[in-house]
Amino acid sequence: MLAVLEHFGAHFRPEGQGIQGETEGFTACTIDCMAFSERSDLLTGPLVSGATKTAILAAACTRSGQTRIRDPYPKPDVTELLHLLAQAGFIVRREGRDLILIPPDGGSPRPPALRHHVVSCLSEVITFIALSQHCKVPLTLIGLTGNRLRQGLAAEFALLDAMGVGLDWGENVLRV
Repeated sequence: MLAVLEHFGAHFRPEGQGIQGETEGFTACTIDCMAFSERSDLLTGPLVSGATKTAILAAACTRSGQTRIRDPYPKPDVTELLHLLAQAGFIVRREGRDLILIPPDGGSPRPPALRHHVVSCLSEVITFIALSQHCKVPLTLIGLTGNRLRQGLAAEFALLDAMGVGLDWGENVLRV
């Protein structure tokens, strides 16, 4: 996170047993999330999601300019942030594998209060499914964001299907 924030103009230094950070405001920049990947040819590893989300949140704090995020992590926890920024007046667009974020014009009217139903936590859903299979116990998950969840975990659900794990979907319910 600190390395990402440094791209936006923040500066950090060790202080005692902690870290001191400062900035005079974030500035738009270009950042490549592939730099946070475990492999140079594939966007993977534990840092890419956090790097992408940190870059998006930092871009949301810039006052002007265009932030370009190369190779952003494409899962719903990221696309949810982008959807919310677009609702708040940001220009959010794709250019090939890049994501472009431009803050709203300072003279633009502020949007009314935003309402957003957050996507179900992908990690929690997969963890609960794995636990139910390990313990050989049926499971019903309720209150899920069905379509967005299915999209975000498409690869995982395909693997579960190939393993013979039965998934029975209702509107916002999943029975395992």
